[in-house]
Amino acid sequence: MKRMRELVPAGTLFRARFLSVVASVLGLAVLVPAVLTADLSVGRRITGVVAMVLLIGTVVTTYVRRRLVPLDPVVVPVLMVIIGANLADSMAAMGLGYGVLFGVNLYGSHRAAALRTVGLMAAVPVAIAIHPMSFGRLMSWYNPAVLVNVPQLAFTVAMMRILYVALVAQERARAREGLLARTGSRLLGINDVAEVHRLAGIASRELCGLAPGTVVVVLARDGDGVTVLNWAGMAAGSLSRLIPDRVLLGLDPADADTIRPVTGGLDVLRELAPGVSHWRAVGLAGATGERFLLVGGGSAVPDEDFDALRTLGHQVTMAEASCVSRDTLYHQAYHDHLTGLPTRALFLAKVAEAVESGAQDVTLLNIDLDNFKQVNDVYGHGSGDELLVAVAARLIESAGSGGVAARLGGDEFIVMLTGVSDLAEADRFAERMCQRLLQPMHLSAATVTVGASIGVATWAPPLTAGDLMRCADIAMYSAKARGKNRVERFTAERHGDIARHRLIEEHLATAIDRDEIVLHYQPYVDVLTGHCLGVEALVRWEHPTLGRLLPDEFMPVVERLGLSTSVGTHVLRTACCRLAELRTHPGGSGLRLGVNIATAQLRDPVFADTVRDVLADARVPADLLTLELVDSEQSGDPVALAQLRAVADTGTRIAIDSPSAGQPSLDALWAFPVHQLKMGASALRDPGVTAGGAGAMTQLMTALSQILRLEIVIKHVETMDELELLCAAGVNRAQGHLFGYPMPARELDDWLSQRVLGGDEKSVVLVR
Repeated sequence: MKRMRELVPAGTLFRARFLSVVASVLGLAVLVPAVLTADLSVGRRITGVVAMVLLIGTVVTTYVRRRLVPLDPVVVPVLMVIIGANLADSMAAMGLGYGVLFGVNLYGSHRAAALRTVGLMAAVPVAIAIHPMSFGRLMSWYNPAVLVNVPQLAFTVAMMRILYVALVAQERARAREGLLARTGSRLLGINDVAEVHRLAGIASRELCGLAPGTVVVVLARDGDGVTVLNWAGMAAGSLSRLIPDRVLLGLDPADADTIRPVTGGLDVLRELAPGVSHWRAVGLAGATGERFLLVGGGSAVPDEDFDALRTLGHQVTMAEASCVSRDTLYHQAYHDHLTGLPTRALFLAKVAEAVESGAQDVTLLNIDLDNFKQVNDVYGHGSGDELLVAVAARLIESAGSGGVAARLGGDEFIVMLTGVSDLAEADRFAERMCQRLLQPMHLSAATVTVGASIGVATWAPPLTAGDLMRCADIAMYSAKARGKNRVERFTAERHGDIARHRLIEEHLATAIDRDEIVLHYQPYVDVLTGHCLGVEALVRWEHPTLGRLLPDEFMPVVERLGLSTSVGTHVLRTACCRLAELRTHPGGSGLRLGVNIATAQLRDPVFADTVRDVLADARVPADLLTLELVDSEQSGDPVALAQLRAVADTGTRIAIDSPSAGQPSLDALWAFPVHQLKMGASALRDPGVTAGGAGAMTQLMTALSQILRLEIVIKHVETMDELELLCAAGVNRAQGHLFGYPMPARELDDWLSQRVLGGDEKSVVLVR
């Protein structure tokens, strides 16, 4: 059943044609036996069968081609006469007529249908006259039984033509509605007015195709005349781009609801579209100016056709207004309201486009006015705005067609040059621009002179657009620092450290979101038993352009930018999740985790709550976590002290890490609970080495740890000599390259599986 439904075409008209051709073929096919059984010669029966096949073929061909076969009004009646003259019953010719009507009467013009009807009405009596036998008796062609059926053929034709006209009108209406809906949807997403007009032209041509003989012209009032914006239904060569204004006599573009006949300039319209004598017009008021829609035809244009074209006109008007609004909003969003220059965002996009295109000659000039603040202070902000507008005009003039100028904010501008491949030429261009900006500027309040500091940077792989802007910015600040009103080119040798620092600052805020802040883990071991006691989580930054950065390089920037809490929380959460995974490792049972904590984190009043939440989420016991205070001298802050005590109450361990000289603050040891003390290996070699081989400071810290029950860990142990000193001092917990380097999480798994520390022989197998 489903497959049968798929065979039926879509659309009411095409379904009616399908059903009519099926009925016609069946009606004609049932008459084939009447030809085969006729009491006639074999030749006449063959002639009748051939004519019947041709007639059925004509009906099917008409359906397939969707138009009548050539000479249909002549061919069909002739075939009917031949078939009717060779039937067993001549009255069956009436059935032939109806069969043909069903098959071909839903095609062609009314004239063709009328000619076919006359032919069919004549064919039936002729067929009976040639073969008058019916029901075994003679019947004349003028018999009432024959003549009564002939008008019925005409009536059937009329009814089918009325049905055909209604179905065609319905299909055209459906096609118009679908076309307008599709066009409206397409126009909504277009930002270019030219593209709107192109789509409108296509749609108007399709609408004129649905109403043959209809032409449409869209006019715009322009100065002394009227411009033809679009047209359809006529030859393009017949159109004049500018026609007299009298064509629009009496038309009001704001009156979009009143349709008026065109009374003026009919001679001009006849030249535009010969043969079109009836014109109707309506105004299309919109954001892009006065528009007029003129629709013409050889006869009066039907309302439904005109309304469809008017609807399309309104769609185009709204699309044009939308484009104008988008352009206005875009300009406001990406252009400076004072100078009209592109803003930073738009300029950066243009630089990125130039860089990504592979151009090797992209040069930026970052320009900062030197005495702008004095103009504002002395003459007021109005004069300052005048100055900025004047500077923008000079930059546009200097940049020319090959440059793009923008305002970055305040009194800072930037210019992109393309097509200048010679660095020396770019520098000379910057010098000329510097001298141009030094020339006096005439403002309403006074004539002022300001200089400019210009930083120049030229793109080279692997710089991004942002990197290039940063380089020009650094060079500009360097020029300003060296005396202002000068040009300085960025070079890695001169400005590399500054550029690196600025790059770290700009990328740091999003480093966590990009998964660039990662952890490496360095183990500390019991040198007597060979067991790994724990790991310390050490933060690293996998920078996309600078490579791997150590905390000494970026953590001061983290603290200065106020990001200690967010970075610290990320490190703590990542490390605890990793510890939860290590606890399932054969060599990770009972491991402790050390995480460095900055003082800024301790000043966060919810730090203790954060630690509890992280431990709970990772399902890690609190006593396996050790918070290592890098700066214990600053931990006496009341908020920090309260947070440390709250953390210690959860069972979390506290360690004091003193990497510089191994001399932690004694006040800190008494101020809050401390469980571990970490000292650098340099403490093993202090001047007070005793006969036993241990330094005096080491002995002091060992004694202190026994009194306070502290665990001592010596870090940075890198040689066997240091290991021997450590053992001589009676300290058996150590950390350093001698036992394991800081390593990513995946390598730590391998280290735990492969390490060998010989406890009985007191030997160490190095794992690097």
